[in-house]
Amino acid sequence: MPLPASETGTWLAKAGMDVSLSHRLIAEDRLACWVQAYADKARRQRYVGHAVASWEDARRGAARLDLVQTRPGVPAEVRGALVHAVVRTVAEEGALRVVTAIDDPGLHAYGFQAAAGGGLVFGTVDTEPPPGRHG
Repeated sequence: MPLPASETGTWLAKAGMDVSLSHRLIAEDRLACWVQAYADKARRQRYVGHAVASWEDARRGAARLDLVQTRPGVPAEVRGALVHAVVRTVAEEGALRVVTAIDDPGLHAYGFQAAAGGGLVFGTVDTEPPPGRHG
């Protein structure tokens, strides 16, 4: 049985990360995916980052990368891996593009491009996120 929305991500909150957006998206039935990274589960090391995406529309043709958060000192590769996992997950669920308002130069290196109306966009059609370019 799944946890109630209010209890999901408590492990991230204990590691000092904000899970309120994820809880709100769950309550609104708009959460597309919530990817989490940890340093070493076998050694019970803390969670080091997470990324959240929501559906832009009811048809789920577009997703929004809402949050990418990592703990201070975590290598940029972890942030890139989180973005890669989000893009891949929503693309597999049918998203034709991923949009974001996150202002992070690493997203450009990853493949996001400036969108006409502002923000960034990543087209998932005929595009595979570059595996070695984790901003």
